[in-house]
Amino acid sequence: GVYVSSGAVFSDSVVSNNTCTGSGGGLYADGSLDLSRCLVAGNRSTGPGGGLYACAKVNVTGCTFADNAASNGGGVQFTNAEGSRIGFSQLVGNSATSYGGGIGIQDAAVSVSDCLIQKNTASYRGGGIDGYGASGSTVDRCVIDSNSASSEGGGVISDNVKVRNCLVVSNR
Repeated sequence: GVYVSSGAVFSDSVVSNNTCTGSGGGLYADGSLDLSRCLVAGNRSTGPGGGLYACAKVNVTGCTFADNAASNGGGVQFTNAEGSRIGFSQLVGNSATSYGGGIGIQDAAVSVSDCLIQKNTASYRGGGIDGYGASGSTVDRCVIDSNSASSEGGGVISDNVKVRNCLVVSNR
């Protein structure tokens, strides 16, 4: 995959079929990253962040995260990535062996808007979105559809996240 140590911009790119034994199968953002109109698909990580692991501020616009897998945050994992944003993106068919099939948020306020979060799975909780220590995070104008978790929160499970103007349907 790709490791970003300081400011980087990726646009109109494909990041696919990468594997790592750690965090960030497709992309690991340890520094600021702007990602636009990208396809991030088929990546695998034994740790968090199958498609993208962000521990710095990341802005994602118009991207598709599909069929990625990780322990947490199958599509995208935000950890201490305060102020990160993901918008106008699709997270479809991602999986996590623990939590956050589509998106995992840990110890950060993150904005998720105008996204399709569909058919993601988590073996424990938060099939679509899982937030832990995600106070101040917002989910606006998203479709959260047909996600599943074995234990809790097929669609969304979180502490103190504001979900507004979303369609949350057929999750289990």
